[in-house]
Amino acid sequence: MALDNQQLTMALTYISIFLVFQFIMTFHFYFQLRNKRGPPGPKGERGRAGHSRT
Repeated sequence: MALDNQQLTMALTYISIFLVFQFIMTFHFYFQLRNKRGPPGPKGERGRAGHSRT
């Protein structure tokens, strides 16, 4: 089954849009989880636990 150029371009466009969307969502949720994780007690304010590298 041979794809002509237009179909191939459409397929690649959809795939790249999907991949970029997935990439953004993954990073969004990853950073949300990472920011939530530190406990808001004295442990979070003092020293190392509060200093996450961004």
